[in-house]
Amino acid sequence: MARLLLLCFVLHFAAETATAELFLLRFETVGYEAAEGDGKPKEKLLRSLEVVTQPGSVFFAKADLGLESLLISGKLLPENDGYFELHLHYAYSRFKRDDTEPDGRAKNPASTSSRTQLAIELGKRVVVSQLKTTQEDLDGSNRKRTLIRNTVILKKFDLPQVLPKAK
Repeated sequence: MARLLLLCFVLHFAAETATAELFLLRFETVGYEAAEGDGKPKEKLLRSLEVVTQPGSVFFAKADLGLESLLISGKLLPENDGYFELHLHYAYSRFKRDDTEPDGRAKNPASTSSRTQLAIELGKRVVVSQLKTTQEDLDGSNRKRTLIRNTVILKKFDLPQVLPKAK
């Protein structure tokens, strides 16, 4: 169903802008949590969101996943010297469960939000922001490291990839 809705949106979008080239912008949050001595921890994809856009157009995408919400919006400006200029706003909220609320969410979510401008090259992953922490007990034992990294990658949009396969 989601692929069908995406296909309808893309076909409508493509019909209005038949000469414009379409791009897929992917926003990812990766991270890890590791105790000291675990060696190099393996990063894990925590959440991601994709949106189809074109240079000079405003984009918006939002996903509500249970108690989490992720939003990206902004504008992709035309290529200059091989780089696009990306104006990006992203917001992430995590609600606490509250059984007294009809939807099960607490009224005051924990959230982060940021706006940034960056140069982005086609096919190259760019770090938007990251947070590293190190935590240890008062006696210096049990050291734990965490990392959360937000990245974006811009690719040419290929319509045949989202079309249903012929049976």
